[in-house]
Parts: sequence; structure tokens; C-alpha cells
Amino acid sequence: MKILLIEDSKYTAEAITYLTGLYKISIVHVEDSRKALATAKSEIFDKIVLDLMMPHLDGFQVFDLLRNDPETSNVPVLILTARIDKAQWDEDFMKKMRPTDSLMRKPFDNNELIRELRR
Repeated sequence: MKILLIEDSKYTAEAITYLTGLYKISIVHVEDSRKALATAKSEIFDKIVLDLMMPHLDGFQVFDLLRNDPETSNVPVLILTARIDKAQWDEDFMKKMRPTDSLMRKPFDNNELIRELRR
């Protein structure tokens, strides 16, 4: 299994990379959200893990880019955020999410993260 991790926090990226390594899940990490789409198109990924709060392009913008590109539009996305209250989220954004997409609160439970990645 190969995961694209789009996360600007080195601490979070290191924690996820270490954890997934224990389960033989391969991680490609992109720290700069501006490089996210090009990286997503450069390889075949089973899932994309996307942070919402990032400099340059935020996770909402990156999600839109991924969904609007034919090469990445069908890759499931796991959104990691401290901002999980769906009631506050833009209704149009929520409509773009698919049944294969999911949300997870930071800080995350390690077992729950692995379950979501394998789903």
C-alpha cells in the first residue's frame, strides 16, 4: 500500500511515517502544498492523507485540485484536522467528499489511523 502524505508539520509527518512503517505501508511525504498535485500525479497512490491547515494552499484548495484532475479524482482522501466540526464546514466542500473519503481529528489514535488507511 502506498500513501501520499500532504502535511506541513514535520512532527506529524514523522509520526505517521514511523507508524505506517510498522505496518509495511509506504509513505511519500510532501511538505509544500504547492507540490501536492504534481506529486499525486507522479505515482499511483492507494490513498492521500491531507492536512487542512497549511501555508500557501490550504487543504480545501488542495482537495479541489485533486478532485478536479482526472488523474487524481478517484484517489480516496483522508483529511486530518483539528477542525472537525462538520457543521462549520462549507456545504459545497462536504458535497465534494465521496464515500471513500474520510475525516479524522488531530491528534489521532494510531489504531484508528491504520484502520482508515486500510479501508
